[in-house]
Amino acid sequence: MWLPVETCAITVAHAPANTFELHHDDLTNDCIRQREIRHQRQTTHESRLEEFREFRPQRVYGPSPERNWDRVYASHPDHLAVGEATISAVYPDARNRWAHPELEREGLEPWTDGQTWIGGGAAGATHYIDITTSIDRKIEALLCHKSQLPDPVAMGEMVRGWTTMIAASAGLPEGRFAEAVRVVITG
Repeated sequence: MWLPVETCAITVAHAPANTFELHHDDLTNDCIRQREIRHQRQTTHESRLEEFREFRPQRVYGPSPERNWDRVYASHPDHLAVGEATISAVYPDARNRWAHPELEREGLEPWTDGQTWIGGGAAGATHYIDITTSIDRKIEALLCHKSQLPDPVAMGEMVRGWTTMIAASAGLPEGRFAEAVRVVITG
């Protein structure tokens, strides 16, 4: 199924008011031990849950918590941790009055979103978004990770290659770029 870019949460510029975009925290060390990842996941989960109850979105976008064995390099530990924290915040905690009762005492009432969009490539995708008009902005945003991406030209080529393959697998004409998401009805 195709979604117009105006309805997606891939970039802030295209996010409608009722979309909640989740970003992974920029961890300073790529060599994170499993213990540190568990700590990060808990911290991220709690902060996402607070944000979710505060902003009360109809749609949540986050990375997949599942490792993609076909594109293992896309399964960075911090992306997986944030994906798990996102899903745990969406369900069950955000809607569960008895989970984190301190949030309700702070005025953050339970909330249920309508959809959760899981990013991370074409594996298991249910929807595709034509991002041709925003590909340059996507690359620009990724290049903010200067310590991890020292070669901007190579990064741009890699992203264009990925999104071209996704567009082709979705049936878009040559010269188009696309993102793939799995839309999960969570409301």
